Amino acid sequence: MYQYLESINDQEPYLSYHQPTQETVKVLETLNQFFTGKYNHSNFSYEKELRECNLDYSLDSIKRIDRLLIKIRQTYPNFDETTIFSPSYPLNSDISLHLMAYYLGELIGRARQQAPIWYSNNREEERFKKVNFVPFEIMFAEFDTGIEANSAVIFNPMQLIYNALLTPDNKIESKPNTIWEGIQKYIPKKLLAETNYQTSLKPAPVMQLQFDRQLAFAQLDKADIGYLQMIPPDWMEGDELYDQLQQLVELYTKGKVVWAHIVQANKLLFSPEHPYSCPAEIIYDPTGRTPPSYLAEIAHQLYDLKDTIPDDPELVDYAKHITNESTRIIGNNVPDIITSLPLKTTTMFIWRLHLPNGILNSAFPILISDTTEEVTVLPAKFWDKLYYASWIENSYFKEDMYCNLRDLYINGNPWADINATVMPSSKDLIKALPSLSNKVDREKVADFEKGDFVKQCLFINIEGHEREGTINYKLIIAAAISFLVVLGLIKNFFN
Repeated sequence: MYQYLESINDQEPYLSYHQPTQETVKVLETLNQFFTGKYNHSNFSYEKELRECNLDYSLDSIKRIDRLLIKIRQTYPNFDETTIFSPSYPLNSDISLHLMAYYLGELIGRARQQAPIWYSNNREEERFKKVNFVPFEIMFAEFDTGIEANSAVIFNPMQLIYNALLTPDNKIESKPNTIWEGIQKYIPKKLLAETNYQTSLKPAPVMQLQFDRQLAFAQLDKADIGYLQMIPPDWMEGDELYDQLQQLVELYTKGKVVWAHIVQANKLLFSPEHPYSCPAEIIYDPTGRTPPSYLAEIAHQLYDLKDTIPDDPELVDYAKHITNESTRIIGNNVPDIITSLPLKTTTMFIWRLHLPNGILNSAFPILISDTTEEVTVLPAKFWDKLYYASWIENSYFKEDMYCNLRDLYINGNPWADINATVMPSSKDLIKALPSLSNKVDREKVADFEKGDFVKQCLFINIEGHEREGTINYKLIIAAAISFLVVLGLIKNFFN
């Protein structure tokens, strides 16, 4: 098992820290179902009133919620800071307050242009203990950075809601009387000063895994060119997956990193005995807010459609596709009947050498882009080293793809003779990533487990292109001979 030198990849552990959560899924599903009129809860006392608040993600909608809370406070005026958390308070088991909290957290995410990560107060982490102020489960949101300082900010909308539900006489200490009073410190001052309060705020950007592209690319050199290239298999000619290889430069330079999960994949991808790169069906969240555990749940539901004929017309096409195993779908939305979240499913090409040890696992990071529906595995060289190491340590196969490929490139570059076939071209890669022209650093990797898998993976594809070249050469010769024969016949005819 190899170990990276510190210089090879100094990324923060972005694949194992500050991740999307299951609580986020619960919040988003609840809101999506409410807004589409599909939410069904046995205890939803103020559904009608909430819909009348016109929850349109405008700043004015906060004030409309405040007016609703004043009416609720007038209905239950005798509760103080102690009794409001007791089972006798009618709304503690009501979804109405929770839905308000979810909405406010998402609205603040739009105001800050930072997708919130939701947590439950049942979590044990030290940083969450200060928000555990009630004897029942609530959700609270954490944002990547503060407005003016690079620090995490925890927003507890339920605390603001309870403050607004207490009359001033029933409060032990002075606290905001309305949501609007308490929420402004979480909103950028510029937005408060310049935004039309009646306008819906735009959605927060993709919650991408925090891959430091600038740092990672600065550490590249000439020996990394081959690692970022793929050799299209001979079966890929005329295949839709060829577009993925054409988009690699775009994905490398501008792609966002999100989680993907396998729905179905060629079984060869899980074995070191057959070093073929193959297609796979995956599912992912283009907003980046869904954790791998939830992607796994939906992936299993999609796979269960295999060899079935569903009654629901939304599912029929996907069932045919997953059963066929040779058709392609690129960037399709997962049917609403399966999930209310905006997940996508797509066919992609898995280049084995972009995995830590060439062996596929169920979940992995991919690159996505706003300009293409194509996706690709984030080459494992760019994963944080802790996650990279754990991938190999937890596998029965220990050969390291990046280090073996780099070693092979330094000592001979076996695909130099098919440069016209590899993608992207060396010229295009160096133009996009100038550090690839840097002098090779032969001390860049420490000890690693060597093996033949990388060579086999490359030579399978190289031989295919050499064979294709030979066939084309023979076809040209045959065509030339045929032409000469025909020309001879024509001459004999006229003589």
